[in-house]
Amino acid sequence: FYCSCCGLFFVISRMSLSDFQARIDDLVRDKDQVISSGQRDQALNNAVLRYSLDFPRVVTVDLVSPGGTFLPLPAGWQTGYSKALAFEYPVDESPISEIPMNEVTQRYFPSEVKFEFQISFTAGEAIRLRYTQRNVVDATLDTIREEHRFPVCCLAASILCGELANWYATEGA
Repeated sequence: FYCSCCGLFFVISRMSLSDFQARIDDLVRDKDQVISSGQRDQALNNAVLRYSLDFPRVVTVDLVSPGGTFLPLPAGWQTGYSKALAFEYPVDESPISEIPMNEVTQRYFPSEVKFEFQISFTAGEAIRLRYTQRNVVDATLDTIREEHRFPVCCLAASILCGELANWYATEGA
C-alpha cells in the first residue's frame, strides 16, 4: 500500500489461518493427538487477544457529522475494548489539526453511546477518528504484525503445552 504521509510503498504480507495453525501444531508436537483443533484455535484466539492488549490494531475512519456536538461511534467500535486516540478536524489540513482529547467525552444513553465535543459541527462535516481495535486472525484477515507472528504462535503453543501437561499429569491417575 502507499503511505501518503511519508510517500513510501509498503508490501503487506498476510499469513493464512492455516499457516498459524500449522506453525502452532509444529511447536506443540502433540504425538498422541490429545489437543483438538478446537482447543488449538481457542489457544490462538487467546494469544491474539493477549497480543491486542500490548499491540492494538489502530484504525482510521472518517465520521460524518449529523450536526451539533455529538458523533456516533464508528461501525467497527468494539465496546469495552476500543479507545479513541485522536480526532482530526478539519481533516486533511497541513499541519494536522487535532481536537484535544480532554475536550471529548463519551456520553452514555439508554440505547447507544456517542462522542460529545465542546464544539459544534455542521451536518455533513467529516471528522477523522483514529482508534484501537482487537487484532484478528481468521480465514480472511490477519492483522498481526509480521515480526510478531511467531511470538503469537509461541504464546498459543505455550497455552496448549500447559493443557498437555495437565492431561498427562492426570492420565495415570
